Amino acid sequence: MKEKILLVDDNPTNFWKAGRAHFDEVNVLSIADVNARTTALKSVKIDVMNRPDCKTAHLLDRTAGLQIVNVPGALLYTFNMLADTPPYDDNDVRLALKFSFVCSLSK
Repeated sequence: MKEKILLVDDNPTNFWKAGRAHFDEVNVLSIADVNARTTALKSVKIDVMNRPDCKTAHLLDRTAGLQIVNVPGALLYTFNMLADTPPYDDNDVRLALKFSFVCSLSK
């Protein structure tokens, strides 16, 4: 499994807000494969994961000790196309592409 690790240490100014989580250290492990991420979460090798498989996220929610939390994000998908060249010069085609990629965890 190819992975990348980021280690973040405590803020030297000891800044924190009351009522919020406080960590002395955070390890961020990048696992690109969704199946590997899911396995790592279910086997308690990691504490948190993002981007679960939309088709199987509801199964994770049934797992004891796991909770799915759906939060608004800033993910942006772009579709590069030449808008002056068929078929992309047709606004209906561009709108169809826009609305065809919907993935929701709130099912």
